[in-house]
Amino acid sequence: MELRRLGDFDENRLGRAHQRTREILKFSPLLTDAYFHYTPSQIMFGALSMADEGLAQRLLRDALANESESAKNKVLELVQSCRAVLEREPPERRTTYWGADVSKETMKPLNKKLRKCRDPDRVDLVALQKARREQAQKKTKPKAPMKDDGDVFGTSNGTKKDDERDAKRRRVAANGSDTFGPPL
Repeated sequence: MELRRLGDFDENRLGRAHQRTREILKFSPLLTDAYFHYTPSQIMFGALSMADEGLAQRLLRDALANESESAKNKVLELVQSCRAVLEREPPERRTTYWGADVSKETMKPLNKKLRKCRDPDRVDLVALQKARREQAQKKTKPKAPMKDDGDVFGTSNGTKKDDERDAKRRRVAANGSDTFGPPL
């Protein structure tokens, strides 16, 4: 759309570049490390550069019109490095890549797992729940004997520490009716 806005290119050239760029973007970045090293706009410019170098140069020149020469060179180098990464896996390999025996064998177990995750109707939920119940019954531990309140909260055994605690409680209660102390 941006190139059409500039208006000085043939519509057929733009259509071919657009189609080729889409083919590149559907395949090359997925098989390379492009998504880890470049932003989406840099990947788009790299793919456009692969499809039609002249269109990419013109679009970048127009977008960077107000930038310094060093900034323009830096962006152009970045786009060229992204292009080099994308060229490692050209879209022409798409048909041979997925048809290779090695990739088919690698994908079989992954597809099987994926199908199981995607289609919960095929999973036997009744058997799954039954297995979970059986596992829970096997794991049940004998219950520990119940503890007294005194074991949990501590009771007065007649020790000095317990007596001090009781004295503190009486002082707080005697100072006011508010158990938690005076208002702030």
